[in-house]
Amino acid sequence: MKKIITIFLILLPFAIFAKIEEYTDVSLYFKTNFNANEINLSLSFNDQKYFWINLDASLNNDEKYIYEPWQDVTMFGYYYLLKEGYIGVNLNKKTTITVGQIIPKDEIDSKYSLFFNNQTEIGKYSVNFDYEGEKFFYKSNWMLLNKDSALEYQDRGLNYKTYGITLGNFKIGLQDIIIYNDRVFDPYYFLNPFPSTMIQEIRYTYSAPWVQKEEIVDDNSMIGMFIEYNNEKSSYYLQLFIDDLNLNRIFNPESYQNPDKIAWSLGIKQATKYGIFGFYHAGATKYTNQRTGSGKQTEYTYYPSLEYYYPEDNPETKILDYKENYIGYIYGENTVSFLIDYLNQSDKIDNYVSLEYAISGEKSPHEPWNGYKTYEPGTHLLNDDILEHFIELNWELTLKLTDNLKLTPNIIINHYTNKIEFVEVERYKEAKIWQPVEDNNETNFQIGIKFEVDLF
Repeated sequence: MKKIITIFLILLPFAIFAKIEEYTDVSLYFKTNFNANEINLSLSFNDQKYFWINLDASLNNDEKYIYEPWQDVTMFGYYYLLKEGYIGVNLNKKTTITVGQIIPKDEIDSKYSLFFNNQTEIGKYSVNFDYEGEKFFYKSNWMLLNKDSALEYQDRGLNYKTYGITLGNFKIGLQDIIIYNDRVFDPYYFLNPFPSTMIQEIRYTYSAPWVQKEEIVDDNSMIGMFIEYNNEKSSYYLQLFIDDLNLNRIFNPESYQNPDKIAWSLGIKQATKYGIFGFYHAGATKYTNQRTGSGKQTEYTYYPSLEYYYPEDNPETKILDYKENYIGYIYGENTVSFLIDYLNQSDKIDNYVSLEYAISGEKSPHEPWNGYKTYEPGTHLLNDDILEHFIELNWELTLKLTDNLKLTPNIIINHYTNKIEFVEVERYKEAKIWQPVEDNNETNFQIGIKFEVDLF
């Protein structure tokens, strides 16, 4: 109850002192699949000139997380999540700075975006600098991943940059990521607009007075690019993510052949008089986004482990779904996926349906080389003996009952063949990885409903 009162007190000054209709948006929704519920309150204030603020919080009873002290005492089995809470300032018409707890967004708006997927429900503490000109755009963002972890995770941080140009209906951009551990912020990467790889190399590979210890700057840098085209009826994109490339095949073919660790994504969306049709495809090779050393927690995930618990009180170990832990491509390494969808919109009803198919092999984001001593030479994709096959049909109908009230029922049907499980394997050492399990088949049917109201 205290949490609800606190949210109300935060909301009250905006309702009293702001020009509500012009500056403030407040929405509330209740969502259930009849096994778990979510109650969400979202508030945004924007003076449309200099400053904006966004708050987003939920009450949940899905038992994913446990609010140990009070969940069963005063919260009726619910825990609360602070999803987002940030402020932004317009430095001018083209430049903004945003600070706070922010859910990251990719330049590509797709379920299969490669640098930041849309599955995470909890923002990370970030500082985002954004410049958007008529022809050129640039971003330099810092994100705190882990700090002072009671689960003994290393302190970790991330920097993300985007450089791009706009040419008519085309946007072309370079995307740059670096993850580091044993510190949460690195000013070299945030303040300097050069690509992170160049900054990293000059810090420890030179014979120079500024040189740093290699183990301090042994960070994990990744790079990629995208090209996007949009007009009134059509949208196309192509995106590439590079974790590592095997250049020896070109420059030294007689030497070792390390794996190409890459991901790709493409999408097409076409508006017609019958509705909007979409097709999307993505994939990632084996080892992409993995850590490369046991003590080096620089894998491309929000947390350097999938196991979590409450160390003071509750020894029960829970497992975080890998799709929620990957920062980039939702299905991670060793996967290809396809999705088609359809959307028909009208004044009173929106009708959406999608069909998805994905094939996955082993995934080992937190164990180097899937538990073996080193990698399997060459580049690999879906060459495991057992593979998971996943297919899902999703239907969603949004009924716009009034200008302020929406009702959205949905149905999800999916089937797994050889469903992936988090298992312990004995290889070079004991390791826990995600592995398809033969004959582990599962079919799920879920009905849900969402009530959403715009308060003002």
